[in-house]
Amino acid sequence: MTDVNQSVSRRTRNMDEKRSRLLEAALALFSKHGVEHVTTSSIAKTAGVATGTLFHHFGNKEALVQALYLDIKADLARHIKPVHSAEIEMDELQTVWMNYLQWCASFPQQLRFVIQYSHSSAVNQVQREAVWKDLFCFVLSVIQKGQKQGFFAVIPEAMVIEVIEAMATSMGQYFMYHSDAPDALKIHSYKMLYASLAVK
Repeated sequence: MTDVNQSVSRRTRNMDEKRSRLLEAALALFSKHGVEHVTTSSIAKTAGVATGTLFHHFGNKEALVQALYLDIKADLARHIKPVHSAEIEMDELQTVWMNYLQWCASFPQQLRFVIQYSHSSAVNQVQREAVWKDLFCFVLSVIQKGQKQGFFAVIPEAMVIEVIEAMATSMGQYFMYHSDAPDALKIHSYKMLYASLAVK
């Protein structure tokens, strides 16, 4: 590698590190104080960088908040998917749910922020659906399979997303605060989710 390439590589790593520090600082402050009560200057100070560096990476606070939301959602998708194939099968849906509850217990700050942001005016229905289709398409795909096979009620995809989001929020909060809950209770919560989508 030439001296020029090494210099570019170091500069890129440094920029990536600052971006990560800004996101980590924002997450800590947002989960503690709420998004609306945190300023860009306090985020930059906590991250140990200049405020100008924050604007260089994100442009404004809204862009930083959205970047953090998408980063966390992408991390969640990686954690809950049981396999690396494009699709999952019906019998793997419970594994996805159990992985989700484990993620909630392991990453409470991320969960608090996602709940805050998902239910704010900053995210509309179209944006929520876009995130699902991009990052959680494997969940939507298995729901569609279940609908075709007669296990799940045939309802609009947007309604499926709302049902899962509502259950995920309530159960995620419960198991975040009750991380020592037995697996039997977690399995019961999956049965509740299944019942909310099933053919009656």
